[in-house]
Amino acid sequence: MNPLRGVFTTLSRAMSTRKPYLSERELRSLSHQQLLAYTLTHVPISATAPPKSSPQPPVPPESTDTTDTPTPKRKKRRKEFDMSRYGQRLVALHLVYIGWNFHGFSAQADSKNTIEHHIFAALTKTRLIESRATCEYSRSGRTDVGVSALGQVIGIRLRSNVAPPSTGEKELDYIKILNGNLPQGIRVLAWTPVPDGLTPVPKTYDGDPSPIVGYWKAVKEGKLDIDQSNVRRPSQAFSARFDATHRSYKYFFVRGGLDIMAMKTAAKHFEGTHDFRNFCRIDENITNFERQMYTVDIHSANDQTPITPSVADNLRENDMCYIFVQGQAFLWHQVRCMAAVLFDIGMRREDPVLVKRMLDDVKMGTGAFANGKPQYRMASPTPLLLYACAYPASVVAFPQSFEAGQAPGHAKKSNNQVIQRNSFAKADASLAQSYASVATKAAVLESMLAENDRFVSADGHSSTWNDSGKPFKAYRAARSFVLDLKVGNHVPYSQRPCDDSLFVKQQRAARKKEAKPTNH
Repeated sequence: MNPLRGVFTTLSRAMSTRKPYLSERELRSLSHQQLLAYTLTHVPISATAPPKSSPQPPVPPESTDTTDTPTPKRKKRRKEFDMSRYGQRLVALHLVYIGWNFHGFSAQADSKNTIEHHIFAALTKTRLIESRATCEYSRSGRTDVGVSALGQVIGIRLRSNVAPPSTGEKELDYIKILNGNLPQGIRVLAWTPVPDGLTPVPKTYDGDPSPIVGYWKAVKEGKLDIDQSNVRRPSQAFSARFDATHRSYKYFFVRGGLDIMAMKTAAKHFEGTHDFRNFCRIDENITNFERQMYTVDIHSANDQTPITPSVADNLRENDMCYIFVQGQAFLWHQVRCMAAVLFDIGMRREDPVLVKRMLDDVKMGTGAFANGKPQYRMASPTPLLLYACAYPASVVAFPQSFEAGQAPGHAKKSNNQVIQRNSFAKADASLAQSYASVATKAAVLESMLAENDRFVSADGHSSTWNDSGKPFKAYRAARSFVLDLKVGNHVPYSQRPCDDSLFVKQQRAARKKEAKPTNH
């Protein structure tokens, strides 16, 4: 019998029993000829291809016909944006932001979570500007980490849909465009054109929202009672910083056990023009520390009015108040330093005359506070709000005109006035959501404190209202709600060590500058 025939018979039987491959033991029992036959049956080998160590992908045959070969699509090169094709105009933007979500207002090299970073990211993404260096940017002021703002104003030159050479019929909705690209907690409330230095009043166009056009038209025609002499820089372009006549801050606090009238007495010493170097963080680049404060007072947050003795007597422990400060300009950390001293006075640690002494000693050059600021901790930044930045009406105004008694969705969509109102309403809704989150948490905590006041200890006595079963409220002292309050024995300001004088700090800064190597 042919040996190969026996092998094929064995293989045929294996296939019929669904056993296409032999085991290792069976393979070892085969002869050389049988193993060759098995290999030819199960492992087909090309007679022309050389053996390879690893399988290679098939090589397509060469062909000169490219009709069936797909050509790879080239990625289109992004066309550079040409701002010169569009009109531009200098405008003022009214900003509001919740400061405790961000790392301060000013842009920083080591943080992308500043207000300015997010604003310029939105401006460049929407092609409203080319760069910060070319947009004539100005700001009314800077706020620290954690400080919020309701009245921050910036001046900036933006792309326009109606200013020549643009020929649009309606101006860009700057509020909607920017708010759609800003993070939660930063919103633009309003915009308006401002003087560019070429005309005494801003240039407006037919495509502008009707309230803006109507307002500045009335100014040009002299129909509004505006004193043009209030224009501080009539021949120069608008500057959010230098054109501001004054700024207002509110520092919020819970009344607790503070002596409100003592704080009010001390606050009045701040009013007027003083050297505030004892109430700020020293910047060695500044030589003039005189600032004029128009109003410094304690207000009730319920009715937004100054607190009187009768109102102070009726304030509850958890009622909200605020320190209201209005001045021409402010130094670095000035309001927070002023608030810190007022809180020490409100806690009866210091006499209200302390403020006057700290101001007068600098002026006279004698006394405990003449040569350096006493060391004290600044108040927390979280309760501080940049409330408003004021400008002459002939320089900048944010005309808001909303139809009374009519919901935004009920008006015609083609009305520019309605567009402005809808954008403002959406910004307001964003703030309402943030308020709901914080106010709900505050209500929970207030309820917990109220229950603590009603708590009666289980000491074996009667839990009814009598001498042996009084609630916690009857025993505790007035609560202190001042944030970042330093616990410990109070050292009078007059006995505290003082910082180095301004002269010493300036000399030290000059030496550091001289010692710093210069790059050639």
